[in-house]
Amino acid sequence: MYTDELVPAVARQLLDGLLALKRGDFSVRMPSHLIGIDGKIADCFNEVSELNQRMADELKHIRSVVGKEALFFRTIRFDRRFL
Repeated sequence: MYTDELVPAVARQLLDGLLALKRGDFSVRMPSHLIGIDGKIADCFNEVSELNQRMADELKHIRSVVGKEALFFRTIRFDRRFL
């Protein structure tokens, strides 16, 4: 995506990954074979991406549960004396 030849490959991968996260693609990961500071950056990025994926999955689950409960309560008639 970024074509400046002076930018290290890891920096380009990180930028591409961050742009993917910004678009909501939480499946993006950096290579796990990197070492040194590049490896630490990749590990941290991958952890953040995984946490975002889990959060998105949990929010989908919550939305599903809340939607089902709302539908359930719309179908029940309450005796207003008990409200």
